[in-house]
Amino acid sequence: MRRLALGGTSGNLISFAVSIMPKHSSFASYSRRFVPGVKAQNWARRNVVDVDKLTQRLRHHRDKARERFAQNHPHASLWLAKRNLELGKIRLHSQKLLVGSGISAALMLSAPASPKLLPEKPAAVRLAAAGFNPTSTTTSRFLGMLTPLIPQRIGHLDPAVETQVSQIISASFGINASASLDHQRLNHSLGWIGYEQHLRRYPGDSLGQHDEEIQAGIAPGLGGWGYFASAEKGLDAEAILREKYYLAVPVMYLPNWKQDLAFLRDWYKFRKMLVVNVETGAAVVAVIGDAGPAAWTGKQFGGSPEVMRALDLTGKKSKGKVLIYFIDDPNNQVPLGPVKENISQAVQLT
Repeated sequence: MRRLALGGTSGNLISFAVSIMPKHSSFASYSRRFVPGVKAQNWARRNVVDVDKLTQRLRHHRDKARERFAQNHPHASLWLAKRNLELGKIRLHSQKLLVGSGISAALMLSAPASPKLLPEKPAAVRLAAAGFNPTSTTTSRFLGMLTPLIPQRIGHLDPAVETQVSQIISASFGINASASLDHQRLNHSLGWIGYEQHLRRYPGDSLGQHDEEIQAGIAPGLGGWGYFASAEKGLDAEAILREKYYLAVPVMYLPNWKQDLAFLRDWYKFRKMLVVNVETGAAVVAVIGDAGPAAWTGKQFGGSPEVMRALDLTGKKSKGKVLIYFIDDPNNQVPLGPVKENISQAVQLT
């Protein structure tokens, strides 16, 4: 049994437990009821608690709270999904806004005659100390390491280079991505991506029901895996994001597609992928939601309007060279959408 003195992350968890403790209740009596098996041992002299059990119970209550929020406030949940916000990451967004606004306020209120009011360090340094790095900094560093490794030809990188690219992605974005996963490998991991239309998410869906990139239109047929939801009532936040950030991948050209159709069809359905524009370093997390494009188009992949926007491939630049890697995310911690920060650090802050 792991027992630690209160402090650090554990101390934060205990502070949370105290904040929700009923009035006129001692921490010792409340912890015995809140976490079975935890005994008070002279709390006045020894601030000691079973951190493992308390942490497990707090996480359980957090998950239940998220479920109740989605059930009791479906409109709010949908509102967050449309803006690529997750309930668990609201605090992270708030921290960034507060840090940025605090620095801006200090700069605006500072007068030349009052040098003491000016921040001692540049704003960028203070933001970095708070765990926030500008997108341009993260992207430029990533691109600088990636560019020398990308060949002119399309297809696959050399095995050693593939491993090196995976390490760069992990260090830059905190994402575990690779060119193959579970013995599965696409015909191309480096190729050309083209602009695709919206897909119908449920029976009766129309272009007017989509909230972004309406000018792209909507495909007359369904995606390679059908609808994203069985009915409009079943269109939850996850289904909305899957259609918003979907990829078309020509799985029908895999050498064993017909032979292992039943297995591969299920394995590739909504498989999470990382797409990187090798010219700009822009990256986005998306799912495989359609099969295509055809070989005669000269493109190896297709991207939804939102995917192409995230990759800076819109308007006249509706086609570009990209790197596509599988994402190993068994706990579903990597969110769909543009990648603008180290995801592993964001997860730790939530």
